[in-house]
Amino acid sequence: MPKKRDAKKAEKPKGKGRPSKYNEEMTEKAYKLALLGADDKQICDFFDISEATLTIWKKQYPEFLASLKRGKDEADSLVAQSLFR
Repeated sequence: MPKKRDAKKAEKPKGKGRPSKYNEEMTEKAYKLALLGADDKQICDFFDISEATLTIWKKQYPEFLASLKRGKDEADSLVAQSLFR
């Protein structure tokens, strides 16, 4: 009869993956890129990360997500103002 695996041993230890490239300076850079009209693919290329990593960063770092939204909102507003004129 095969041995039962201990549930605690079967769990993957957290924090044992590759260290994140993320740092606080990226929040301001992400804002500026979004303000310039960069889409998610271009932001990923700039930071040399995958789109999956960008999605993780958006979930893990609320200030990063907020800076992207702020930059995109401001860029959209500038485009709308230009069209109105």
